[in-house]
Amino acid sequence: MGGRKGKRMPTLPIEASPNAARIQPWWARLCRPSLKQGAMALTNQGICSANNFLTSILVARACPAEQFAMYMLGQTVVNFFKTAQNSLIATPYTFQSQKLSGGALRRYTGSTLAHLAALSVVAWLACLAGAAGARLWYGPDFAVVFLALSVALGFILMRELIRRICFATFRLHDATWFDALILVLQVGAMAGLAWAGRLSAVWAYLAVTLACGVVNAWWLRQNRPLFAFDASRIWQDWKNNWILGKWIYASLIITMIGGAVYPWLLLVFHGPRATGMWAACFGMVNLGNPFQLGIQNYLAPKIANASARRPGRRFHLYLIKITVVYVGLMLPYCLVFLLWGDPLVALMYGELYAGQGAVIAPLALNVLFASTSYTFSTGLIAIDRADLNFYSNIASLVFLFTVGIGLAYQFGVAGAAYGFLGGNVLITVMRYGVFWKHVKEGQATAGGRAEP
Repeated sequence: MGGRKGKRMPTLPIEASPNAARIQPWWARLCRPSLKQGAMALTNQGICSANNFLTSILVARACPAEQFAMYMLGQTVVNFFKTAQNSLIATPYTFQSQKLSGGALRRYTGSTLAHLAALSVVAWLACLAGAAGARLWYGPDFAVVFLALSVALGFILMRELIRRICFATFRLHDATWFDALILVLQVGAMAGLAWAGRLSAVWAYLAVTLACGVVNAWWLRQNRPLFAFDASRIWQDWKNNWILGKWIYASLIITMIGGAVYPWLLLVFHGPRATGMWAACFGMVNLGNPFQLGIQNYLAPKIANASARRPGRRFHLYLIKITVVYVGLMLPYCLVFLLWGDPLVALMYGELYAGQGAVIAPLALNVLFASTSYTFSTGLIAIDRADLNFYSNIASLVFLFTVGIGLAYQFGVAGAAYGFLGGNVLITVMRYGVFWKHVKEGQATAGGRAEP
C-alpha cells in the first residue's frame, strides 16, 4: 500500500476530447475511471454513514433516552473538531498535495500529521474542561461521558484525516477497506456490549476508541513511507493551510453552530429526554446523507469548472439549473419523511421515540433548503468569494439568537426543529442574494454587457 517511495502521486486521467463520451457506447462510458471512482466514493460514504447510523441505533435501543442524549451531545463536540480538521488540515492537504511529489510531499504529509497531533491535544483539553463543567451542572454521569470522549476524540480525528489522505491521493479502494474494517470492529463491539447488557454512552465511545485505534495503527504502519517529519516545515505549512482554510472554516463553524446549539438548548430547557428525541429524529432524516454527500462530491468539481467557462450571468443560470436538478433528486426522499417519518422513527429507534411527526416534517423540509444553499455556497467559493459565503452564514446565528432560542424554549423539540429550518431558509436566501449581487456588480464592472 505504501511502498512507492519518491514517486509522484497518481492523478485522474484527462479526457481526450469533450465529445469523447458521446462517441463511446454506454457500457464503455460506465467503465470510465471517473465514474468508477465516483461509485467508489459513494460506496465509501455509504459505509461511513452506515457506521454512524447503526451506532446510534444500538445506543438508542440498548440504553435509556438519557444515555442516548449524552452520546449524541458528545457527537456535537466530535463534529465541531472534525469541522476544524477538515477545513484547516484536510482540505488544504487535498489541494496542496496535488502540487507536490517525492520528498516534498512526504514532508508535507508529515507536517499534516503534526498539525493533527496539535489539534488532538486542544480537543483533549476541551473535553477535560467539558467534563469539569458537566460534573458541576449535570452530575458525574455526564462528566464520565466527556472523559471517555476525551480518549476517543483523537482517534476519531486521525481516522478522518486518513480517509482524506486516501481521497487526496486517489486511493479510494484503500479508504473503502479502511472504513469497512472500522465498521466491523466498532459495530461488532457495540453489538456485543448491547447483547451483554453493558452498552452505555461511555462504553460506546470506548468501543469507537478500540476500533479506530487498531485500524489507524495498522494503516500508519503500512503507509510509513508516505510521510516524513521536518520540524522546520511544520509551522510554515500550517501558515499556508491557514491562508486557504480560514474562510471555509469560519463558514462551516457558523453553519454547524446554527444546528449544534439546538440539542444543547433542549437539554437546558427540557432535559436529556428531549435531546434524545431530537437526536432520533435528526438521525433518521440524515439517513440519506450518503446519497446527498455523493451528489455534492459530484457537483463541486462541476461547479468549479463551470465558474471558469461560464462567467457572469451564464454561471448564475448554470447554478440555477444545477439547483433545480439537485432539489428534484432530493424531493422524493423529503416526501418519504413528510408522509411516513413518524412510523419510520418508531420502527428504527423504538416506540419510545414515536409521535414525533411535528419534528420530522421541518427537518425533512430542511433537506431541500440545504440542497439549494449548497450550490450557491459552492458557487461563491468557486468565484473566490468565500468571504461573502462566510458573511451570509452569519444570518443563521442572528436567527438562532433572536428567534430560535425562543422557539426551543416555548415549543420544545418541535420548536427547535422549526428554528433549525428557519435559520437555513434565511441563510439560503442570503447566499443567493450575495451571489446575485456579486454577479450584477461584476457585470457592471465589465461595462454592463450581459452574457448571452
